[in-house]
Amino acid sequence: MTSSTAGTHPPSEAADAVASVNIKLPEFWPSDPLVWFAQVEAQFANKRITGQTARFNYVVASLPPHIALGVRDVILKRPDHDPYDKLETELLNRTSASERKRLHELLSAEELGDRKPTQLLRRMEQLLGEKATTFDDSLLRELFLQRLPSQVRMILASAGEVTIQSLAELADNILEVATPTVAAVACSPAPPSTDIAQLRAEVDHLTQLVHELSTRDRYRAQRLRRRSPADRSPSPQPPSGVCWYHRRFGDRSTRRTKPCNYDTLPGNAPAQY
Repeated sequence: MTSSTAGTHPPSEAADAVASVNIKLPEFWPSDPLVWFAQVEAQFANKRITGQTARFNYVVASLPPHIALGVRDVILKRPDHDPYDKLETELLNRTSASERKRLHELLSAEELGDRKPTQLLRRMEQLLGEKATTFDDSLLRELFLQRLPSQVRMILASAGEVTIQSLAELADNILEVATPTVAAVACSPAPPSTDIAQLRAEVDHLTQLVHELSTRDRYRAQRLRRRSPADRSPSPQPPSGVCWYHRRFGDRSTRRTKPCNYDTLPGNAPAQY
């Protein structure tokens, strides 16, 4: 009886049954399920558990209730082929989506308040913790900008492709300049048109400043790449003691500022005034 029963199971499943007494999987990590599965598979390798069904059963038995509910359909209707691999795929996909949603809600709860934008950004990165290096940069940028005042976002829209750290520093500068004026206008129930015009002028100035700051380094890098070594040599200096008019127009100059010794230099014609 024993031999015939054992013969009905594949060798890997029989080995799983023998090793099952000594294996205990680690507690599931919702924050990093990929690492958790790496630990699980290390234990499977140590115990020589290779069967898909046995691996599936071990993982299901070790899942916390709230995680098991997330893959309820896979657990209740076990796949006929590669059940462990499919359970792993679904767990990774669904817990990762849930973690992104949790982080989104966590970051959305932060407000600028009386902090500087750079301080707000550091706080958001602290909340992300070790996820900061893998979190979607575009999503973090969007969430950060949503926390800033509308007039600051309007100015930063012209900044172009700069890092989020550079955006935060620009926002610091904008708020430092613009906040007193904005606050003064906001306190007045009926601001004069001159105040509004002044505010618009300052906004235009700040917009231009942001544009110049964001493009300066890029243009400088382009010029350095395009210039040849010969171009980088110092340009010749004008003769000493020659006034601006003669440096600019030479013999055609009809004016001079003293002192000027242009007429005494070799090859120069006497000036006619």
